[in-house]
Amino acid sequence: MSPDTNARTSAMDPQSFQLPLHIYNTLRLLRLYPPADPKVTDETERILSCLRPVFHQGDPVVELRLAGNGFLVNGRPLPDREAERPQVRDLAGLLARMEIRGLLFTGQVDARTCRRFLQILGDLSTGGMDAAGRLAGAMREEDIRSIRILEDAPPAGTAGPGKQGQGNTVAGAGGPGLEAVREAIRQLIQGRLEVLNDEGICRSVPATIVRLLENHKEQAADNLLVRLVTGLCETDGELQEAVAGCLAETAHQLAAAGQWQRLEKLQPALEETLRTCGRDTLRAIKAVTAIEQQVRHYMEAGDYKQASDSLAPLVNLTGDEDPNLEALRLQAGFGLDRLASLPLMEEILDDYLHREECREDAGRLLTELGRKSAEFLLYRLGRSESRSERTELLQLIGAIGKPAKDALLEHLRQPGPWYVVRNLIRLLGEVGDPGCFDTIAAFLEHKDLRVQQEVISTLGRIGGPERKSFFLKVLDSIHPRLRPMLVRQLGHIPDDSLVLPLEDLFEESLHGGQPGQKDLQVEICRAMARIGSKKALPLLKKIVRAGQVPGNADFCEEVRQAADAAIRQIQETGRTKEGPRKPAAALARKNDPIANKEANIFRMAAQGKTEEAKQALFDLVVSCARNRDFATAERLRERIYEIDPMALTEIIRSGEIIEQEKTGAISRDQLQTWSRLLDKLTTEEFSAIYHELERRTYQAEEVIVSQGDRNDELFFIDHGSVKVSYTRGEREIFVTSLNAGEIAGENFFNPSFWTISLTALTPTRISVLKQGSFARWHSEYPGLESKLRDFYDRCNNIQDLLQKKGLDRRRYERYQLARKVQVQMIDAAGRPIGRGFRGELADISRGGLSFLVRISRKENTRLLLGRTMRITIPVASDPDHLHVDGLAIGVAPFHLLESDFSVHIKFSEPLAQNILQTILG
Repeated sequence: MSPDTNARTSAMDPQSFQLPLHIYNTLRLLRLYPPADPKVTDETERILSCLRPVFHQGDPVVELRLAGNGFLVNGRPLPDREAERPQVRDLAGLLARMEIRGLLFTGQVDARTCRRFLQILGDLSTGGMDAAGRLAGAMREEDIRSIRILEDAPPAGTAGPGKQGQGNTVAGAGGPGLEAVREAIRQLIQGRLEVLNDEGICRSVPATIVRLLENHKEQAADNLLVRLVTGLCETDGELQEAVAGCLAETAHQLAAAGQWQRLEKLQPALEETLRTCGRDTLRAIKAVTAIEQQVRHYMEAGDYKQASDSLAPLVNLTGDEDPNLEALRLQAGFGLDRLASLPLMEEILDDYLHREECREDAGRLLTELGRKSAEFLLYRLGRSESRSERTELLQLIGAIGKPAKDALLEHLRQPGPWYVVRNLIRLLGEVGDPGCFDTIAAFLEHKDLRVQQEVISTLGRIGGPERKSFFLKVLDSIHPRLRPMLVRQLGHIPDDSLVLPLEDLFEESLHGGQPGQKDLQVEICRAMARIGSKKALPLLKKIVRAGQVPGNADFCEEVRQAADAAIRQIQETGRTKEGPRKPAAALARKNDPIANKEANIFRMAAQGKTEEAKQALFDLVVSCARNRDFATAERLRERIYEIDPMALTEIIRSGEIIEQEKTGAISRDQLQTWSRLLDKLTTEEFSAIYHELERRTYQAEEVIVSQGDRNDELFFIDHGSVKVSYTRGEREIFVTSLNAGEIAGENFFNPSFWTISLTALTPTRISVLKQGSFARWHSEYPGLESKLRDFYDRCNNIQDLLQKKGLDRRRYERYQLARKVQVQMIDAAGRPIGRGFRGELADISRGGLSFLVRISRKENTRLLLGRTMRITIPVASDPDHLHVDGLAIGVAPFHLLESDFSVHIKFSEPLAQNILQTILG
């Protein structure tokens, strides 16, 4: 570009720098709408608005040129704000993949030509070789002259280190000769990977592999592929990069030749290939393109399972937060975006909605395609007239997770009916973050109360530093019916400065008979309990005492109960913080009326008054049973033996009374809810479980248990609905929902960390069974554990769903391997704890291993969970053996008759591929 041009661009209109943004937006809209749609024509006009200021300055052309991962507009780099837009990066990746260096617009360009050009560009961007050449041919056919493409060598920054400006030619005089290539291939088959340091040879290998396959020399081609894959384990960084680049080009050419089976075999190595050649943008693009074409092939064939499996490298890379992989992450994202083309998405969604045999795989594929899939699903959501279809679409969008956030925000800004707005806000509550706060908060002004209600709930879920001040600000102006809900959200903010405004709100609620007055007062009491500040005690005590005091408000019983419960919770929280107070505890025991009666009875027995003592103890057992204190009743019944071992009548009769009272304590609703479980158990067994349960209540969106917890409780859902979700990176993926009569508790029977999260979808009541209850059942009800486990396995399919969705925790391929190992528990500093023990290796991957060990008592298996262990693995090439450290994340029965258990270890750091190869031999 001439110096005069540079001088003119120094005063370039800022609007011109938005040219890449509007080109990208037009491409996206053309996927969803016809060219004549007002949305498309408006965005095209914005492109022309970016061009006109440059033409008015006297420039005959506007040149948009690739530079690294960004653009130059007539030689000027974009401002940071424009360059960092994801749309601009997407456009740069699309042009680089098509090997287009840039676009040139002349002063004769008009809206119709611009739309037609971008429509052709979008159609050709979805796959195939020589996209730039085909685009140029299509432009000639359409007689498009006012826009030109630059398709020579890629610009500096798009090739790898040391390759800038070389384009597709080999440095020197045209590359190696035929004999040199043949000799290099022979050496490569023999394992001499260093021949790939010659770039000419490295470029010749992919074409050689394709020719061998075309000539039906599959064995020779496979030998070369095996050598390349093993070369990824090289410790020589430059050689490893050369191998990765060769594999990327090979994958690209295999895809172009339609060698899908060979490409499928390469799939496990392709992700490692991408990570290794990630700095070489052009080669990374070729590897991404190969994966993309393979996935598209399976998508078009309707093989959604294979398409989803092949997509894994791109999905994994988009979820990787390593800052060193940002450019590669962008390229993987571009690949996902291109796959989400409108015709394919329409077909996959229709199969998901109407073909049961492929529904699961189609749904998994739709969620893995990320942001563009979310845009398409939202487009369909806005046009769907079927309520059931809208429900299905909402579930799919929620399962996409974080990648759906931007699309949801964009659609939220567009006008729509109240139920669409509410659903979008609800989804943002699942996938959004504090950055969405202001956008969502603006909808508290929406005219529909149902939308306002969803806004409050969602803002509480996504959090953010402005949550407290915003809620306090709108507390006075919000509709009275929504105040209890807003107060509930304030209660989740642990800040005692909230006590005063809540007290003021309570005083205000005493006047005027506002709607929902009782509910508001109850929620204020509960919020104060959750905040846990002693500053709230004066008001709460005043409420409790106010019942019959003249001059005070006579609060309803529900409000007084809420205040009383809040007082107890705040006081208990204070005692917990202060630590145990033994004198007070001892005093409480001393003043326990049951303990006093028990002591008096045994003093009576010690004085020889056996009959009186026996009758008094029997009466005390009956009294405790009828007061539903079954644990005390059982304990006291056992003590009848101490007074008179032959008192069989009293012992049997008291046992019958306890069982009768237990059975009578079970409500009819509970019996109906758990009718399926009752079919498996005897009345006594069900009663034993029922009276060990601890009752808990959860509000909507309240977390019950989080992924990664060591919680070993079993959850019986009595009422409401519970969401099961899986978190991968920042993405929360919906798995299923559980309803009344279902149970969850993957770690109750075998020690493990939770692989999923449970969250209340609606107000929910849950009964919780502690794992320690088994100790009491083994002697009295020896078959109860196996019956309960059988019921759990029949009604809970969460693990199966995780595996089908590809969400089980195994990230790396596992290899079966039988080998004796030595195991030693260690502390945080790596020092041994106790004596080591021997085990037998069962399988291993880069991420972890499992070994078998004999444990005589099953209850001792829980002692291993969460312990750090050092496993010594014998390796033939290393006389000192190999040591790996990891965390025990699960212990499961393997062969119960022989007391064998499998212990599952997660490595603190993934094994290098070459170390794994050494272990495998």
